[in-house]
Amino acid sequence: MDTRAWEICDGVKQEIDEDEIFELCGNPLQPCYTTPKILWYKKHLPDVYGKTDKILQSNGFIVYRLTGRMTQDLSQGYGLHCFDMKKGAIDSAMCGRLGIDPEMIPELFPCHRIVGGVTAKAAAETGLFAGTPVVAGGLDAACGTLGAGVLHAGETQEQGGQAGGMSICTDDIAMDKRLILSPHVVPGKWLLQGGTVGGGGILKWFEREFCEQERMEARGQGLSSMQVMDREAEAIREKRARIVKAEAELEASIKLTQGAKEMEGSPIALELRRMQMLSEIGIDNNTTTVILMPSDFTNAAKSFTELVSKKKQA
Repeated sequence: MDTRAWEICDGVKQEIDEDEIFELCGNPLQPCYTTPKILWYKKHLPDVYGKTDKILQSNGFIVYRLTGRMTQDLSQGYGLHCFDMKKGAIDSAMCGRLGIDPEMIPELFPCHRIVGGVTAKAAAETGLFAGTPVVAGGLDAACGTLGAGVLHAGETQEQGGQAGGMSICTDDIAMDKRLILSPHVVPGKWLLQGGTVGGGGILKWFEREFCEQERMEARGQGLSSMQVMDREAEAIREKRARIVKAEAELEASIKLTQGAKEMEGSPIALELRRMQMLSEIGIDNNTTTVILMPSDFTNAAKSFTELVSKKKQA
């Protein structure tokens, strides 16, 4: 992760008590957050900073391109140390003390809020329908947590990758300097998150310590050791998939055999199963079905109909 702003963090902490910052936004001042990166640009790239109108998150930029509106979703407010976690709003006084122009921060919106519609220009460029509603969006990990069905306090989601970790859903704001606190994309919920930011480094360590054979094979084939490892993993996955498929086919054949034996002793069960299959096929309106019925079955149905008709007349 980008840690160029360590000196920025140290400088801010000399001017503002870091506990005061933490109490406001619920997160410690560290280089990986948005605030130090903004201040790094201000110090080291003043020309770029001076020309900046708004600071957008990645999803905010997509929203802007689709709708022409500049927005900031609540779930990513956590990266701004002028964000009041309790109020869900920007603290202008803290902006001033940090040296950040509050006008650079777009208007804040709940993640699910519709902030605009796809413009005619964006529609022509993307193929989307003009006027399609666009929501503010949210933090990638928070959206992934929602996708995993984590909606209630105590539920937890685990994710992997270059930056992997765990997200715990809470009903209340629970600040912990060891973890990342952010609003959930679900209104009225928050997430405590923690994990690793060096997944690639871990894989490199594993390759160096345990994959001498793969390195030798890679040199002989003109590949990288990672490519050799990937091929080995793919072969193992394919082997497992074949075994699972074979086991499923075996189990299906056993069940079909048992079903056939049951139907063999009960002709009416066979006919009922036939009718069920026809019903399932008939769900598709485009299907034309030709039904061959045993004469005994049709004769029985005709006799039953005549019997009912006679009883009604009597």
